[in-house]
Amino acid sequence: MCFFAPTGFVSLTEEGERLQLGSHFLFPNYNPDLLLNIVKVPTAGKMRNLVVFVVILQLSITIIDTKDEFKFGDIIAFPSKLCNCFTYTHYAVWVGDEYFEGKKPGQNIFEYNGRVAGCVFNKLPTAKEHKKDNYLDDYFVVGTYKEIRIRILQQQHTCKTYNPFANNCEHLATYIRYGEKISLQVSLDPELQKMLDSKKSCEALCKASSSRGPG
Repeated sequence: MCFFAPTGFVSLTEEGERLQLGSHFLFPNYNPDLLLNIVKVPTAGKMRNLVVFVVILQLSITIIDTKDEFKFGDIIAFPSKLCNCFTYTHYAVWVGDEYFEGKKPGQNIFEYNGRVAGCVFNKLPTAKEHKKDNYLDDYFVVGTYKEIRIRILQQQHTCKTYNPFANNCEHLATYIRYGEKISLQVSLDPELQKMLDSKKSCEALCKASSSRGPG
């Protein structure tokens, strides 16, 4: 008995003692400990065990996808409400487990945080809505690993005073990824321009409705 996977055959031996997979498995990073040893059972039992195997395989796929959700230098967007009148998006950069002086265990993003008014490492708030948003990849050259790392180190030690029009969280994120300071939400949203004063932070003008300080 056998069935075909996209990159190899999955078959049961004649004795029905073990599930075997071709050397070119669909997921090269799979965990072999997740595979089932299928003992010799009637045909109905084999099918039942096969279903269990597929379920476990699907769980392993989910684990792989979650682990690889972000890569070093990815921009992460956090949509949030400001003053309950319009949406202001907070941005951060994914750094993962990369070592940086001053970065604590568990901290995996780099951002301009309005609460501390600085460029800091922080922990991704998984309970808060977020997504990968490399929205300028088609227009600017993405920095190399070395370039992104140098920019983070530079901003970590020389983070300038917050300015919604020239130095906000989006400016920081785009500079680190592309080497260009860009903030589309400020330049394209006339209502946001009316609300913000270049000499004051968002928090000084209006308390954000979310628990996270705007950047």
